[in-house]
Amino acid sequence: MQWSELKILAARREIVPVVVTGFHETGDAIVVDVAYGEATGFIPASRMALPPDHDVELLLTDLIGQEIDAVIAGLDDGVFAADRLSAMQRIRGRTPLSPETVVRARIRHVLPNVLYAEAAGRLIRVEHDAAVRRRTPTLRLVYAPGDEKDVRIEKVVSPPAEDAPEIYAGNIIAVAENPYAKAMYRPGARLRATVLRVFDRSISLSFEPEVIGFAHLPRYPVAPGDEVIVKIDSVNPDEMKIFATIIRRVGARMPGKAVIRRRGRY
Repeated sequence: MQWSELKILAARREIVPVVVTGFHETGDAIVVDVAYGEATGFIPASRMALPPDHDVELLLTDLIGQEIDAVIAGLDDGVFAADRLSAMQRIRGRTPLSPETVVRARIRHVLPNVLYAEAAGRLIRVEHDAAVRRRTPTLRLVYAPGDEKDVRIEKVVSPPAEDAPEIYAGNIIAVAENPYAKAMYRPGARLRATVLRVFDRSISLSFEPEVIGFAHLPRYPVAPGDEVIVKIDSVNPDEMKIFATIIRRVGARMPGKAVIRRRGRY
């Protein structure tokens, strides 16, 4: 990296991708360490466009290793200063975004009950129930900072301000990623599944690593690990639910049908 190039970028206040490498305290302020190629720089935490009302150090920890857009603001003693908030304001100024729009967003922060993604110069707040369709104790079991997901914009949570990022509300969608929407999972289809757990009145089934369904207890015993043939009764892709009826265990005779033998001679 030639310093002449950085001088040009700083003079033009160009937006460039920088990588967050860490952060440290300087006096009473927190400074974020960034890198652009082989050159090192910093961004004051106050210019990092962080979501409000959250622990700053926790948010910055999520950003370590991620690539973000920033404006090169100046050079001093071989270190450049950058500004992420200005970059996001410029990007959103030339990129309209309205409710019901679906955008490809990069997840920046994953907290216990909410996550923040970034797209078109905005932060998109996604609540727990809008991010996952099943019960999970923490979003970190499903998402990680840096992941890319399709997000549907719903509304603006807080109006834009000069010293704060513009925040929208949204929900994560998976148009092509929802395995429950596959054509093979249609009512009436007969599929092979593996018994996961046996409850008092139902059984959980695994069709593939990401697809789990439920069935009523059959009239014959089954155990976890058994492979069974089931008939799909109902499918709800939006709620990621499948209900099925167990027809038989693989390798067993068809249950529920008596074999009638006639007495006497044939």
